[in-house]
Amino acid sequence: MGVRQVAQIVGALVIARILGPEDFGVISAAMILVVLTPLILDLGLSSALIQRPELRKDHIKTTTTINVVSALILGGAVWASSGWIAQFFGSSALQHIYAILGIAMILKGLAVTPRA
Repeated sequence: MGVRQVAQIVGALVIARILGPEDFGVISAAMILVVLTPLILDLGLSSALIQRPELRKDHIKTTTTINVVSALILGGAVWASSGWIAQFFGSSALQHIYAILGIAMILKGLAVTPRA
């Protein structure tokens, strides 16, 4: 875990040096959503799924449905509010990035149950 943290810090420093302050700020604002997406989409259902002593297909189908529907709602909300988010951070470049991340959130929702 310590090696991973050090690698992330070194990676962030290298990227900051290459991009410069303004572009690094845009990337940092986008990373907020990238880091929170797995936490938001999981909803704790993966843990509940793998802890069941007896796993039936109904459990997998229900978990998948809830994850996909929540990903559609949240991803659509991020996509639709990408302009507002860009205004909030004061960077027009973020509008396109958050729109793409909203679509990616929908795709990522499809992977939550299989990953569990």
